[in-house]
Amino acid sequence: MPRLFRGSSRCHRRRTFPPAMAAAMLARDDVVVYLAYLDDEPVGYAYAQVRRHPETSLRYAFDELYLHHLSVQPHRRGHGIGGALLAAVREAADERGIRQVALDVWSFNERAQNFFRRHGFEAYNERLWLR
Repeated sequence: MPRLFRGSSRCHRRRTFPPAMAAAMLARDDVVVYLAYLDDEPVGYAYAQVRRHPETSLRYAFDELYLHHLSVQPHRRGHGIGGALLAAVREAADERGIRQVALDVWSFNERAQNFFRRHGFEAYNERLWLR
C-alpha cells in the first residue's frame, strides 16, 4: 500500500509543477495536495481545490472539492495507488463538510472514465465544442 503525504515542499513533478508554483499552491488554504510513495519513490499525486459557488438566479449555492489532477506513474497503475489518493481527497472533502467532489475527464480517456466510475463518480455534464 502506498504511503500518502499531504502537502510537501518536495515536489517531484517539476515539469508539471515548477517549484515556485508548487510552493504557492501548498501555501493556499483552499488547496489539497497528496503525494503517494512506495518506499522512497514518488509514484503518484492528487491535487484538488475547494470551490465555493454562490447562489445566483440560475442555481443554488454549493461547495465542491474539485480534483484538478490525479496521476499515477503508468507502470504503477492498477495497484491501488489511484484509489488511495482518491480516498484521501474524499476524506479531505468530508473533513471540510463538503459533500461533492467534482472533476473533468477527457472524452477519449476511457481508462480514467472507468477508474472514476468504479469509485462512484457519474457523469452530470457534457461539454461540446465546435471549432
